[in-house]
Amino acid sequence: MDSKNTSYDVFISYAWSESRKEWVHWLAAQLHLIGFSVGYDGYLGYGLGLDAFMQSLQSAKHVLIIMDDVYLQRMEKEHSGVHKESERIQQFLECRPEGWVGIIAIDNPDFVLPAWARRPMIKCF
Repeated sequence: MDSKNTSYDVFISYAWSESRKEWVHWLAAQLHLIGFSVGYDGYLGYGLGLDAFMQSLQSAKHVLIIMDDVYLQRMEKEHSGVHKESERIQQFLECRPEGWVGIIAIDNPDFVLPAWARRPMIKCF
């Protein structure tokens, strides 16, 4: 897959962990089965082409963030993949239509969101 030239219907951003990777794989598979082209790092193999893959979120029709407690923690770590994805999402957010970003809060009982995600244009579930 040449992710630099790929435009996904849905780009999934999440914090990789043993407990979350299977759930996200299942979600991506279900979205693919109903006809969406889905981008998520599970199709890459750990660390392979991650920077080019993250660039593909710029052309994605929608971004779906799985915001669990691990995502929130890693978003604060400057050199993490989650931090990099989060920065890119914020960078493109202003020039994208309402609904470009959706957030699923899971294992996040207090529904904690970063300040940039508390906008009416972002749909949260």
